[in-house]
Amino acid sequence: MVAFTPNRGYPYSTPSDPADIPAAIEALARAVDTDVENLDNAVVQRPIGKASSHTTTPQEFPATATTPLIYDFVDIDTANLVNLISAPDRMTVTSTGLWAVWGSFVLPNYTFSSKNLFVHQNGVQVERNSLYFEITGRLTSISILSVVHAVAGDYMQILYQPNSFTDNLRITSKQMAVFRLTNT
Repeated sequence: MVAFTPNRGYPYSTPSDPADIPAAIEALARAVDTDVENLDNAVVQRPIGKASSHTTTPQEFPATATTPLIYDFVDIDTANLVNLISAPDRMTVTSTGLWAVWGSFVLPNYTFSSKNLFVHQNGVQVERNSLYFEITGRLTSISILSVVHAVAGDYMQILYQPNSFTDNLRITSKQMAVFRLTNT
């Protein structure tokens, strides 16, 4: 009588089974193949959205204000997470689960500054990345990643606050991505 592994349900022969090695190996190979295909489909079918900015017109960030990043190009969207016409500063999740929220942008040449990058869920801060550094004459990339539990309809934003004594910043290179990690 064929038995099955407790976790993945793979078939294996028991000592009382008649010896048929080719059939046993074929049954195991088919079970593994089906399992791998199901796992692959589960990963490929996860909702993911990525938006970026490809404009040459920079977005301005006032020196002491917290401002949402604005995007103008959809890189990928498998689940209608992005709507650049009505909400170019956010992504709206379409199902309940744990979601990863990532944002990144490149700062122009900059000196003596503190910077705050935020992830907001429905307008409420859930993550903050604060930096202080002194870099002269160099482009600097800042990124943030947060994992949040969200329900369908929740929206995610990346916000930036220069928080420095310098002029307003103008940034052109910005990206944001949201993807579901689990279904619950």
